[in-house]
Amino acid sequence: MKKFIVTFTCMVMLLFGVSAALAGGPPWTGHAAPFDFLFGNHIDQFQQSKLLGNGDLQGFFYITLLPMARMPWGGSSTAFP
Repeated sequence: MKKFIVTFTCMVMLLFGVSAALAGGPPWTGHAAPFDFLFGNHIDQFQQSKLLGNGDLQGFFYITLLPMARMPWGGSSTAFP
């Protein structure tokens, strides 16, 4: 039983390490140049963009996926009764 617990724990730790590495994406640079465009609202906590010469924006939008919460009525957090 002890061998199973150790093996299972190692597998779980490996799984979390691999998923974090795959989800790395471009690093957050705190709006350092060239991605220094700010919208001036709360969205700036999740994006890094730069303004191109033709007026377009180019950049990255950072999101964190969380597990879906189950509601008392059995639906997901995005469903309503």
